Amino acid sequence: MEEEISLFNQLSSDQKVVAQKYKVIVRYLDGFTYQEISDETGFPKGTISKLIAKFKTYGDVLKNIHSNAGRQKILDEDDKYFLEQQLNNDRQTTLKSLQSSLSEEMNKQVSLSTLHRYEQEIGSLKLPLHRPLLSNLNKIKRYEYSLKHQKSEFKNYIFMDESYFTINRITRRVFVFHEEDRPIVEIYNPQETAMVWAAICRKGKVCIEIIEGSINKESYLQLLQRHFPESGDQLYGRGKWQLLHDNAPAHKATVVKDWINTVTKIADHPPQSPDLNPIELLWNTMKNEVEMRRPQTKQQLCSFILESWQNLNEKTINSYIDHKKTIIQKIIEQQGNNQF
Repeated sequence: MEEEISLFNQLSSDQKVVAQKYKVIVRYLDGFTYQEISDETGFPKGTISKLIAKFKTYGDVLKNIHSNAGRQKILDEDDKYFLEQQLNNDRQTTLKSLQSSLSEEMNKQVSLSTLHRYEQEIGSLKLPLHRPLLSNLNKIKRYEYSLKHQKSEFKNYIFMDESYFTINRITRRVFVFHEEDRPIVEIYNPQETAMVWAAICRKGKVCIEIIEGSINKESYLQLLQRHFPESGDQLYGRGKWQLLHDNAPAHKATVVKDWINTVTKIADHPPQSPDLNPIELLWNTMKNEVEMRRPQTKQQLCSFILESWQNLNEKTINSYIDHKKTIIQKIIEQQGNNQF
C-alpha cells in the first residue's frame, strides 16, 4: 500500500486524475458503493456515475480524450493571451466584439461558442456590487463619526428602519450541471409587496409593524408614537435611550425631530451610511428566510415575515450590532469611503 501511494505521488497532476478515474472502475467492479468510491477518490458521486456509464458504453473512461487525440487546438497561447488582454481592458466587451478583434488583430476565425467556452475557463460574468457615490463632504462626516464612535458599544441605542419585502424575491443561486437546463422558478402574480418597520437594540427585539401605504412625516410620527416612549423606557429607563434612524425625508422632518426630543435623544448618524445601521443585516437575514419559504400571497408574505422576526434571538441581534464596530474601523482605514 505504501509503495502504491509513493508511485501515485510521483505522477503529474494530469496522470493522477487519469489514475483516479481508472480506480473508480476498479472499485466499482469490486462492489464498492458510490459513497465509498467518492471517499477514496475524492470524485463527487455525480462524476462517478458518469465515469461508470462511459465505461459501460465505450469500455474506457478516457473516451473523450482519445477521440480528441491529435486534434489541433483552436486557440493557441497567443490567441488566449490576446483575449485575456481584451477582457482585462474592457470587462463589458461582448463575444461578438472579441470575435471581431481576434479576426482583425490575430487573423483567427473562431466561433462564438469557442470563445464562450474559453471565457468560462478563465472567469465568469458577475453583476457589479452597487455602492452609493459619496460626496467629499459625506466622506468627511462618515470619517468623523467613526472616529467619535470607535470605542462605542451602542448599549442604549435603539436602531430603527423600514424595508420592502416581496413575494417574488429570487436571489438564491442554484447549482446546475453542464448537461442540465437552467432551472425555472415560477413568478407569482401579482407581485405583492409589504413595507416593514422594525426596531432592535442590545437587549434584542423592540418592535415591528407591517405598514400599509407609504411613509411620510405624518404617518412616521404616528408610527413612533404607537411604540415610544413606552418601549424604550421599559428597556432602559425613562429617557435613558437614543433612537437611531437614517436620514430619509420623513425621518428628518422637523415635526418628527421635535417630538423625539421631547421623549429622548436622536442618535447622530452620518448621511449615505446604511452600512452603519445594523438593522440592515437583520433585513438581509429575514428576507433570505422569507425567500426560502416562497410565499405566494401577501397574507403568506406577512405571516412569514412575522415568523422570521419571532425566530430572531438576542445573540444574533448583538452580532449585527457588533459588526457595526467592524464597519467603523474599515471606514477609518478608508478615510470615510465605502470601497471595502
